[in-house]
Amino acid sequence: MHGSGVMGSAGTPLYYSHFIYAKYRDEYNAAFPTTPLNPALDPAAPDAARFPVSGGPKASATAPDGPWEKMTAEDRREIQQIQYNMGRTWDTYPRKLLSRNSPFERYVRDRDFNALTPSAKAGLKLFIGKAACNDCHTGPVLADNSWHNVGVPDPPGAATPDLGRFPDMAGTPTNVFSGAGEFSDDRDAGRAKHMTLPIGDESMKGAFRTPMLLNIAQTGPYFHTGLAATLDDVVHHYNKGGGEAGTFAGTKDPRIKPLGLSEKEMSDLVEFLKSLTGDAPDEEWTRNISKP
Repeated sequence: MHGSGVMGSAGTPLYYSHFIYAKYRDEYNAAFPTTPLNPALDPAAPDAARFPVSGGPKASATAPDGPWEKMTAEDRREIQQIQYNMGRTWDTYPRKLLSRNSPFERYVRDRDFNALTPSAKAGLKLFIGKAACNDCHTGPVLADNSWHNVGVPDPPGAATPDLGRFPDMAGTPTNVFSGAGEFSDDRDAGRAKHMTLPIGDESMKGAFRTPMLLNIAQTGPYFHTGLAATLDDVVHHYNKGGGEAGTFAGTKDPRIKPLGLSEKEMSDLVEFLKSLTGDAPDEEWTRNISKP
């Protein structure tokens, strides 16, 4: 969440809430009947001044108060409820984007040993062997749900290095949307999880969450900067052991080191990654239903 001075007005909680009200009020209220949108979000409402057109929490405690801070606590909570509800919506939506029957899934699930090409089979052997990709890419979606610094260089001319997860950790325990916050489904579990947060852990500098690999061939460009345009670029990055020290924030995970893969081995690894692409999700969930 940012104050309107930090990012454009379209990125603030208030602007976003007005947009939802103007475009999708009926759909929203049908989805969340116990917490419907406040009619005061209508700019023609007599009490519309309760909800300024744009704004969000100020960037720091020492920054001057903006429209958000001048609202009542009750009205700020109404906007936070909208943020929470929409967050749950975006959390639920991807669960409908099922992509089945990739060559790799058929290879494992159906024991269809012809589902993978010889090159992809060689790539699989590298994935769990010499390249050790499965150290982090493991489990049902091939991701360990953890955070790692893989030495991705910051974009040329970047004003400041991207510290990844590190700067966000200190504010997590007090964030209203955290696992222990007001909107949590299980605050006790959230508090217990917060006890294990790596706050101040230098290894979190430049660390980003491991992405899942299902359908990875369709989701380029890659890395948090978009540095790698293709899967070949990704594999080359790891093969050389990530970027040079000083080109990114923090320290690389010790597992990120030169792999010594040949060109043929790198090509086989890419072929395996391509075998993780399944059928397209149901058209109902990929249709553009946005309103003009």
